[in-house]
Amino acid sequence: MSPTGNLDQGARSRSWWMPARLAFAILLGMIVLQMLIYYPQLPAQVASHFDAAGHPNGWSSRSAYLVLHTFIVLVITLCFAALPAWIEGAPARLVNLPNKDYWLAPERRPATMARIASALTWFGCAGLGFVLVITSLVIDVNLGRESALPAVPFLAVLGGIALCTVLLILRLLYVGRSPPS
Repeated sequence: MSPTGNLDQGARSRSWWMPARLAFAILLGMIVLQMLIYYPQLPAQVASHFDAAGHPNGWSSRSAYLVLHTFIVLVITLCFAALPAWIEGAPARLVNLPNKDYWLAPERRPATMARIASALTWFGCAGLGFVLVITSLVIDVNLGRESALPAVPFLAVLGGIALCTVLLILRLLYVGRSPPS
């Protein structure tokens, strides 16, 4: 806290990012828990590829499915957990932002970078949410609960990713908007 009772710039900038980081950690934990619970129940041959109608048309071993799933989750985690952390300390010359001189001035930089990091972390949450839902649908097919990937949840999660992409773009455009006169 500053002497005036307001949050200092660092605390204010961290407040933009903390809810996104918490959501990211919760989603990551849910994915790990999902695999810990369901991996042992999966058959030796897992339907891992589906046609446009949602019917399985490609299979892999259970361990190969786990390796691919883990790789995808690790890539999302590294991209959307490490990148936002790196961005906060990135040199201004590496940041491509409209009105960069204004938004990256020392008095505004922490809040600007935290907003960008927060937007990227929320997009990472969307990616993890996508993996969580799709994995759930794939597990249901492999455990015999469904004969094909159900279209409505699949399309809903694709629509959700599209919406998150649009919102991320709008958020980043808002961060780089023209400075106040």
